[in-house]
Amino acid sequence: MQTGLGISYLLFANQFFHYVFCQFNIHSLCTTDWYNVIFCAIIVLPLSLINNMVYFYIPSLLSTVFLFIGIIAQLIYDVEYIERARHFWPELASSLADFHILNLPLFFGVAIFAFEGIGVMFDIKNSMEKPKKFKNILSYNLLFLTIIYSMFAAMSNTAFGENTPDVVLFSMPKSAPYLLVQCLYAVAALLTYPL
Repeated sequence: MQTGLGISYLLFANQFFHYVFCQFNIHSLCTTDWYNVIFCAIIVLPLSLINNMVYFYIPSLLSTVFLFIGIIAQLIYDVEYIERARHFWPELASSLADFHILNLPLFFGVAIFAFEGIGVMFDIKNSMEKPKKFKNILSYNLLFLTIIYSMFAAMSNTAFGENTPDVVLFSMPKSAPYLLVQCLYAVAALLTYPL
């Protein structure tokens, strides 16, 4: 399972870099995926050689900051998009009525992927100064993440409805600040890869 998740991380980051390079019209990086793979390898390989979890606090902290920048930027864009849309409320009512129960397995697959990380829980607990507090910290973090993920998904789906792209961050405008946010999101995925 961890190998599959690792490969999906790399594909996800590669897709982001490909999108950003194409938007900046960097044709040599846009036309071939090998450059993106090499770029990802430059970040991932040195981090993969680290054996001690203690050294991952800086990359983990950076990736958390980058992820929150991406989430906040997408939420701001969603709110702006909803405010500009004049046909929003009738479409929202129709999209809520079109709920398909057959898409529920897809939801659970994505939700399980979002909370992936079970492999590092014991390492984190063992590296804590007070391991007895791990259960409370884990519970609060999972509650916080569930709220953030639910709000993020609900706002993006509310804003774009049926037109929501598979990677919702690709719905952002093609301006430099939003492309930077997308790059940071891809780097965040790469920084958490070795964990």
